[in-house]
Amino acid sequence: MECTGILIGHEGPVLVTRFTANGNYCMTGSSDRSVKLWAPQRNVCIQTYTGPHNYDIFDLDIAADNSRFVSGGGDKLVFVWDVQTAKPIRRFTGHAQRVKAVAWAAEATVVLSGSEDGTVKAWDCRSGDKEAVQTMKEARDSVSCVRAKDNCVVTSSLDGCLRTYDLRRGTLQSDEMRQPIHCFSLSTHDNCVLTSHQNSQLCILDLHTGVVLSRYQGKHRAGDYRVSCALSIDSKRAFVGSEGRTVVGYSLAGEQEVVGEGHVDPVVAVDIHPKDALVAISGSLDTTARIWRIPSSEPIERLSSSVVDSA
Repeated sequence: MECTGILIGHEGPVLVTRFTANGNYCMTGSSDRSVKLWAPQRNVCIQTYTGPHNYDIFDLDIAADNSRFVSGGGDKLVFVWDVQTAKPIRRFTGHAQRVKAVAWAAEATVVLSGSEDGTVKAWDCRSGDKEAVQTMKEARDSVSCVRAKDNCVVTSSLDGCLRTYDLRRGTLQSDEMRQPIHCFSLSTHDNCVLTSHQNSQLCILDLHTGVVLSRYQGKHRAGDYRVSCALSIDSKRAFVGSEGRTVVGYSLAGEQEVVGEGHVDPVVAVDIHPKDALVAISGSLDTTARIWRIPSSEPIERLSSSVVDSA
C-alpha cells in the first residue's frame, strides 16, 4: 500500500478523519481543538475551523450536501458548523462527560451524540430547542461510536455491546460482543456491520440476526487507544488503524491484508473513500494524516491465520 499524500498542519494528534460524500475533499479533527478541510489530491488545507471547542475534537460527521458538519469534543459540547463561513451555527449542551461520537441522522435534520457518560442524545436542528429530543441511556460504559441508517440508530460502547434502536417500531436490539468496541462501520447495501475491538479483533456481524459471521485478527494492534475502522462501499474491504504505527487493509472475502507504513506514532483514525475501495485516509498521534492507495498490481499477502472464528 503506497502513501499518495501527507496532510501536514495540525499541532496535535489527528483523532478523526472523514471523506466528504463525493470523496473530493476530506476533513480531520485534532486534539489541537481544530478541524481542517483538505483537498487531498493536492495535499492542501482549504480551511481551518477553530474557536468554540476548548478541548480535543474526538469525532465529526459531514452532511451529505457538504454544507455543514458536526463535531464533538472533550469539552462535553456538540457544534454544528457552516462549511462555507467557517462559523458554528448551533451549540448543544447536556452531556455530563466528554463527547466521543457524533453523526447526522434523518437527512441531516437530527444530530446524534454519544458520550463517556453512557448516553446517546438526539438533537433537532430544525427547531430552536436547546434540549435533546431523545436520550438513550442503555449503555453501561462510554459510548464509542454512533451511526444512523434508515430508521435505526446504531451505537457501540466499551461495555462490549452493539445496540440497534429502531425508532419507528420503538424497539432495541442488543448484541453482546464480549469485548470493548472501539468503533464500527455500517455497510451501505446490506445489513452487515464491521466492529473494531480492544483485543485487536475485527468482527463482521449481521445486524438483523445478531450473528457474528467472521472474526479477523492480523497485523493491526489495538488496546491502549481507541482505534477506528472503516468498511468499503462494496463491503469487500476494511481498513483499520493500529498502535503499531501502520494502516492495515483487509480483503474480507479473500482473507488477505496489505499494510501501509509511514506514520511514526499510533494510527487511531481511518476512513475509506466513498467511491474507491482502494483509497483510504488515516490520522495519527504524530499530528499528520495520510492518503493511501492499494495499486491494483500490488501483491497481497495471504494470511492463513487471519480468520480466527467463523459462524
